[in-house]
Amino acid sequence: VLPILATYCSQMEDGQLLSPLITDISSADITEELIAVLPALCSVFCSNGSADCTFDPTNLSVPLHHTASVKVQESVTDKVSLSSGYLQMLQCADSHQQAKQIFLIHWNQLKPFLREVQPFKEIFYSFISSSSYTIRKIFSSHVLNVFSKEELSSVQNHALIQQLNDAYVVATNENKPRLRETVAYTFGKIAKHCYGETFNKALICLLGALLDSSSLVESVAYTVIRKISKQNKVSNGKLLAKMKAPVAEFIVTFLQESREEVLAKLATVFDYRSVKSLLLSCLKDLLPRVVLKLSQEPSSILENLAEMLEKDKRELLVESFKFIFPFLVCNCNPDELPMVLNVIRVKTENVEMESLLRSEAQALHNQLILNLSSSPDQVLRGLKLLASVTSDVKHSEEEVEDIAKLLSPRLLGILAFFQTQLDSCIQDDTNRGRLVLHSLIGLVKLMGPVYITPVRVKLMGILRVGLQFKDEDCLELCCQAWLCFVKNLEPECLGVLLSQLVVTLSSLINKYPKIITEALNYLIIEHRVITKPYFAEVFGLPDHPLLADVNAVLKESSGEKNPLVLLRNVLKGVSHENSDVRSSALCTLNKLLMEYKTAIHKLILGNEVVDPLVVTVIKMMLSACCDQDLYIRKLLGECLGELGAIDPRRLQVSTVIVNKQFAMHELENDSGEFADGLLKELARAYLTATSSDNTRAQDSCSYAIQEILQVYDCASSDVTSTGYAIWQQIPVELQEVLKPHFNSRYITQRPLNNDRTTPIYRPNRQLSLSEWVNLWSLHLLNSVSLVH
Repeated sequence: VLPILATYCSQMEDGQLLSPLITDISSADITEELIAVLPALCSVFCSNGSADCTFDPTNLSVPLHHTASVKVQESVTDKVSLSSGYLQMLQCADSHQQAKQIFLIHWNQLKPFLREVQPFKEIFYSFISSSSYTIRKIFSSHVLNVFSKEELSSVQNHALIQQLNDAYVVATNENKPRLRETVAYTFGKIAKHCYGETFNKALICLLGALLDSSSLVESVAYTVIRKISKQNKVSNGKLLAKMKAPVAEFIVTFLQESREEVLAKLATVFDYRSVKSLLLSCLKDLLPRVVLKLSQEPSSILENLAEMLEKDKRELLVESFKFIFPFLVCNCNPDELPMVLNVIRVKTENVEMESLLRSEAQALHNQLILNLSSSPDQVLRGLKLLASVTSDVKHSEEEVEDIAKLLSPRLLGILAFFQTQLDSCIQDDTNRGRLVLHSLIGLVKLMGPVYITPVRVKLMGILRVGLQFKDEDCLELCCQAWLCFVKNLEPECLGVLLSQLVVTLSSLINKYPKIITEALNYLIIEHRVITKPYFAEVFGLPDHPLLADVNAVLKESSGEKNPLVLLRNVLKGVSHENSDVRSSALCTLNKLLMEYKTAIHKLILGNEVVDPLVVTVIKMMLSACCDQDLYIRKLLGECLGELGAIDPRRLQVSTVIVNKQFAMHELENDSGEFADGLLKELARAYLTATSSDNTRAQDSCSYAIQEILQVYDCASSDVTSTGYAIWQQIPVELQEVLKPHFNSRYITQRPLNNDRTTPIYRPNRQLSLSEWVNLWSLHLLNSVSLVH
C-alpha cells in the first residue's frame, strides 16, 4: 500500500491526504499500521517541496531523516493533526507499544507536522514509569531527541528531572529495581550531554542510585558515572571537583548518621584512596554546610566529621572559618546569623569572633566578593559587618556606607584572588568560571572609576586570562566584563590604553559584535575629544559593518595618507610594552611596506645615505628580534624581507654602546637615585607583564614594588625625607600605577628546602630556568635579615 500512497501523496496538495488518514482511528490495528508508515509518509509529503527529504519505503526499520529547510516547513499550511486520536492512543498505559516506539524513535521527523508539541512531551513523561521495559529503554536512549540539550539545561525547565526523581522514589518504595535501573540510565544520558544545574541534579541523582540496595542499580550507576567522566574528558576526581558544592550537600545527610560505608562507595567511584581523602578534597564546601545543619538541630555531625578526618573539631572550625563565615552570610537571614556564629564560638571553646574575623580579614573579603553575583544583598551586609570589626577606624554596621572606600586598601588582594580562581577553572570548571566573571563585573561596578582606574593594569591582566575560556558562555561573559571595565575607567586614561583595548576587543568582533561595537563606540566616538590624540596608535581595526562609524571617525582624523607619517605612527606600536599591540603594529607595518614599496625604496636609494626614518625602523626591528614571542619574530622577519638587502655602510648605524648613567652598578642602595631607577624599572616590568600567560610575573613585580615603597618610606608626607623626594621624582603616570601598592599585602611563599635552591642551575624536566630563578630568589629573600 505504501508505494501507492506515496505516489498519490506526491500528486496531492499539502495535507489533503495525510489529515483524513491519520485522524481516523476507529480501528486500532489500522492505526498501528499507519503509525508505522507515518514517518515515511511525512518524508514524501515534505519531498513535494524539497528534494532534501528522504524516503525509503523498503526499509522502515531505519529512522528516516527529515532535512527539510525552514522555508519548506513554513510552506506546510495545513499541518498534520495528531492531537485528537493519537494523543488518546499514546495515553493508553499497556497498549499501542509499537506506536509509542515509533513516536519516540521518529520524533524529529514527526515534530514539524504537529500543530502542538507540548501535549506529546507531557505524555512522554509517563513513559518514564511505563510497565514496558522496552519503552522505558527507548525513552532513555532517545530522551535528547525529544528534549533538546538547551531545553534540558535551562534553569527554568527541570520538570523532567523532577519526574525522574519521583519515579525513582516510587520504584524504591514499591521495590522495582528494573524501573530504578532505566531511570538511572536516563539520568546518565542527561548528565552526559547537559550542563549547568541540570548536570548537577542528574549526577546527584546518580550518586543516590550508587547507594541503592539493589546491586543491579548500583552497578548501573557506577558504570554510568565513569562513562560521564570519559565523555567530559576529565578524570573521576576532576568530575567531583566541578560540582563539590552539590556533592557536599549530598554527603552531609550521611555524616549525620556516621555511615562511613556509604561514603566509601563515593570515594571509590571518584578514585579517592579513602573516605578521609574524599572529605578533605571537598572540606571547604562541606564544613560550612555542617555548621549550618548544626545550628538548625543538635547532632553529632561535627564530631563524626572530625573523627573521620582524625582532627580536632576546634582546629577544623578555626582553619576553615574563612569559608564558613561567607557561606553563613549568604545563606542565613540577619536574625539567624548571630545564633549560628554563637554555635561556632561554643564549638571552638570560646574563641573570640572578632579575633577570627580580624585574623582572616583578607580571605573573608575574597570569599564574600566571590559571591557578589549570586547573593549581592547578603554580601554587602557581610562586608559592612566585617568593616565594623576590622577597619582601622571603628564604625558601627549602620554607619558603614561607602563600601568601595573601605574595600580599596584590599582591592589588589581581591583581584589577585580572582586571578587564581580564573586560572584554576579556565580548563574544565565553566560553572565556577561563570560565577567568578559575574562577580568580577559586580566588583567593578561596586568600586567605580575612582578605585578601578589605579588598578587598571592588574585588571586588564585578569580579563586577558578570562579570554582563554573555550566555553562560549564564559567567553561572552568575559567580553561583558571588558565592556564594564572600559565604562568604569576615568575618561582621562582612556587615550593611554586605547591601543591595547582596541587590539584586544577588535579580535572578538565576529563572535560578539554587539558587545564589542558598544565598547569601541564608547572609546572612539563618545570620548572622541579625549582619545583623538591617540588615534594614530590604533592599528588593524577590522572592516566590519557594525564598525563603519568607528572607522569613519578614525579615517577622518588620519587626514592625508603620507608614508612617512604612517611609518612614524606605527613605530610607536612596534616598541609598545604589550605583545598584542606589537604584533598588530608589525602586521600594519608589513602592509605599509608592501603598499608603499616604491616610496620607501626612494627613501632608501634616493640619496647617498638611507633616510633617517628608515634607519630608525631597521634599528627598532633589529632590537626587537630578541622578543620571546615566536609570532612577533616571524613578523619582524617578514618586515625586514620587505625592506630588502641594504648596504650596512649606507645605514650609518652607530655600534658604540652609550654609557648611560644608570647603567653603572650602583653600590649605594640607600641613595635616592638607586631607588628612583629601581622603581621605574619595576613599573616598566609591571606594565609589560600584562599578557594572559605572564600574570605570575605581574604579581612578582607587585610584591617588589610594595617592598621598595615600604623600605624607602615613599608614602611619607615629610617634605624633608628621602622617601618623599624619591616619590616626587617619579612621573605622575607611573605614580598612578605604583600608588595602589602602598596598601597591598603581598607575601612570599614559605622558605623552601635547601636542596632545591642551590645557586647552580641544573637543567631538568621538572625545573625550567625561570622557575629556578624564582626559587633561588625566594631563598635569598628568606635569608635576608629584617634589619636589612
